[in-house]
Amino acid sequence: MQIILNKSVLKGLNSNFLLIILIFEACTERVSILSNNLKLKIMNLKLTINSLFMAIALLVSVGCTTENGDGNESSHVANQQVSLSFYQVTMQSLENSQAKTRADESSTSTALKKSPFTYLDISLIPTNGTGKPIVFRQVKAEMAGNFGHVSMRVPVGEYDMVAVASKNADVKINSVTEVVFPNKVTDMAAVCQKIMVKEGNNAFNCNMKRSVAKFTIENTGSTTDVVKNMKFRISGNCSNKWNPTTGLAADVSVVTPTIEMSNTYSRFNAYVFLSSAEEENIKVDVEMLDSEGSLLKSLSFENVHLKTNYVTKYTTGDLFGVSNSADFTFSDAEFMDSGTGKNF
Repeated sequence: MQIILNKSVLKGLNSNFLLIILIFEACTERVSILSNNLKLKIMNLKLTINSLFMAIALLVSVGCTTENGDGNESSHVANQQVSLSFYQVTMQSLENSQAKTRADESSTSTALKKSPFTYLDISLIPTNGTGKPIVFRQVKAEMAGNFGHVSMRVPVGEYDMVAVASKNADVKINSVTEVVFPNKVTDMAAVCQKIMVKEGNNAFNCNMKRSVAKFTIENTGSTTDVVKNMKFRISGNCSNKWNPTTGLAADVSVVTPTIEMSNTYSRFNAYVFLSSAEEENIKVDVEMLDSEGSLLKSLSFENVHLKTNYVTKYTTGDLFGVSNSADFTFSDAEFMDSGTGKNF
C-alpha cells in the first residue's frame, strides 16, 4: 500500500497535531516504497511538528501557575493581617535580691519597650513543614515607643512562633529546637507558642520569660586601667545555644564571652543556658588581658552553682591585685540559705 501526502492534505491537518503525528508514524513504518528524498522530507516535517506541539504544551502548563509577591504559589486566600504584642512576665532584674517583683505578685505584665532588651527577633515557622519561615527583627533604637509591637501580613495557617528579646545583634533562630547566640550569650527573654492565622485580623499577646543563668564577678576594691579585656571560659552542662521547645540548652558546649574593660566597671557578667533548670557543677575560668592580649592574671572557680533566671555572684575586694590569687566570697540571695560561701 502506497501513502502519498501533498501540501493540501498537510494544511488540512494543522488543526490536530496529534493526528499528524499518528499519520507520520504510519508513514515512517512503510517508507520503503518512497524515494530517499521524500523520506527525508517526511522525517524533517515530523520532527518540526513534534517540537511545535511540545512547545505549545509547555506554554499552556506554565501559564497555569502564578506566584505572589513573596515568590510563593498564589492561593485563593490573600495574606492576613497579624499583630503581635510582646510583654514581660517575671522579668525582674537578675540583680534583684527578691525572688519575685510586684509584677509577679500581682500577675501583671509589662510592655517589652520598658525592658532592658534592645533587639527582638521573631520567626514564624509553618507547622505543616511546607514554606519558608517568616522572619522579622525589631531594633529598639529604631522603633521609638513601638518596640515589642509587630504588625505583618502572612498567609492563613498554623505556625510555631519563636521570639527572642536580647541585647545581642547576631541572634539566629534556626528552628523550634535551636536558637544560637554566636558571639556571646546576653540577658534575654523568649516565648515559643503555636498561633493560628485565620481570615481577617489576628491579634496575639505573647508573654516572654527569661531562660538564661547569670554569673557575676563583683569587685568592691580599687579598679585599674591596665586590664583591657576579661575573657571567660564557662564549661559543664551549659551552652550558647537555646532550645525554645524545652527552655533549656540545646547542646553542651563551652561558652567563651569576652568583656571589654573600663576602669569604671565593678561588675562583670557572663550568661549561659543550662542543661537543666539548676546546675551545681559548672566551671568558670577567667583571664585578665592587657591591650596586647598578654595574660595578667587568671582565676578559676569549680562547682559553680547556677540557676536559670537567677544570678550567682562572686565578690572580692582585690580583683586586680598583683597576687596570683584573690579572696572571694560567694553571695546569692536568690538561693535561700545556701550556706555555700567560699574563699579563694
